Amino acid sequence: DCLIGMGATLLDNCTLGPRTMVGAGALVTYSKAFLDGGLLVGSPAILKGPLTAKHIAMIDASWPLYIGYAAPFRNGEVITIG
Repeated sequence: DCLIGMGATLLDNCTLGPRTMVGAGALVTYSKAFLDGGLLVGSPAILKGPLTAKHIAMIDASWPLYIGYAAPFRNGEVITIG
């Protein structure tokens, strides 16, 4: 139940709780734990606040899309997104 933004970096031994959104380009540092979820931003990442209903809807809607995007690549196909 997490969404990791593009270009975000999660270093070794970090822990994310359920319903965590990591902003694009954020850096979750070594052994850092965010167990209660929320919106993480920055470098190093800090907890900006709890997720809103909009954030949770984004997580729920996005993961099936990424599954669909990956399937053609496994078969060596080239796809256009957009």
